[in-house]
Amino acid sequence: MGRRNEHSREELKDLALRAAGDIVSESGFVDIVSTGFDAGVRYGEHLAQDMVAISLSGAQSYVVVASPDYLARRGKPEHPKDLLDHDCIRARYSSGVMHDLEFEKAGQIVKVDPPAKLISTNMGLAMRAALDGAGIWATLDGYVHDAVTSGALVSLMEDWCEPFPGPFLYYPSRRQTPPALRAFIDFVADWRKRRTSGDS
Repeated sequence: MGRRNEHSREELKDLALRAAGDIVSESGFVDIVSTGFDAGVRYGEHLAQDMVAISLSGAQSYVVVASPDYLARRGKPEHPKDLLDHDCIRARYSSGVMHDLEFEKAGQIVKVDPPAKLISTNMGLAMRAALDGAGIWATLDGYVHDAVTSGALVSLMEDWCEPFPGPFLYYPSRRQTPPALRAFIDFVADWRKRRTSGDS
């Protein structure tokens, strides 16, 4: 199962690279219409109503992790507000905004703005800092799955990290779809169908 999904991701990446002229990674929100892009990737709560949206993945979760060394020195947080007394590894958007960390449990939402020992949008640097015991890091589960499985990082407050819908490929509903984008959309639909069939 893991090998088939990995192969699918490589297929998706390969088609994207062959079909697209420009692939831009931007941490802030971009108006794809005014900036001339054909499509974008964004989470559902930030999608405009006049956009067509295609799911790119199943549910995702944020995880809160720290190294065993850090936890031995500072202890384990049990509640989101405990993070206010810990060193954290945070990210700041290109707009300059650093959003609060948001947690949910049984319908209760808690937002906190803990102190940042390190602020970085570079995932590799944040991962290295977490592994080296610099602080607690909240990130998507896919980034740290292997490190948690191996014991290099410890998952914390799992009962406060509820799953949410994954990202969507989106594009304007009122614009003619370019052939390369149409081919990519068709591939994504087939790729998702094969993944769903394989997971069932």
